Amino acid sequence: MPPATSTWGRGPLPFALNAAAIARFDATGAPTFVRVLTATGAGQVRVKAVGLAQDQRSIVLGFVQGSASFDGGSDVLSSSAGAPFIARLGPSGEYLGGASSTPPASSTNSR
Repeated sequence: MPPATSTWGRGPLPFALNAAAIARFDATGAPTFVRVLTATGAGQVRVKAVGLAQDQRSIVLGFVQGSASFDGGSDVLSSSAGAPFIARLGPSGEYLGGASSTPPASSTNSR
C-alpha cells in the first residue's frame, strides 16, 4: 500500500516512516522551499528538529536507518542502525552537506 499523501504548499507530501518534509516560509507565509527527505527500501527517516542559522541556512537534525536523500537526489545520508544525522540546507533549500553516524552496538553504564 503506498503511503498516504496530503497536498500542501507546492505539492503532495508523504506521510510514512520512510519520509519527512522540511519547509521554509517567508514573512508573508508563502513557501520559500519544501524538501522531502526520503529513505530507500525498508529504511526509515525521522526529523527531530529544524533550526535557522543567522546566515539563513537551515540545520536539520534527526535519525536515519538505511539510506536517505533529499528529493531523490545524490545527497545521501546513510546508517545501518537508526543513527543520528545532521544536514545543512541553504536559504533556497539546496543541500549543503551533512553527516550521519552509526551508534555503538552496545553500551554499558559503569556508574
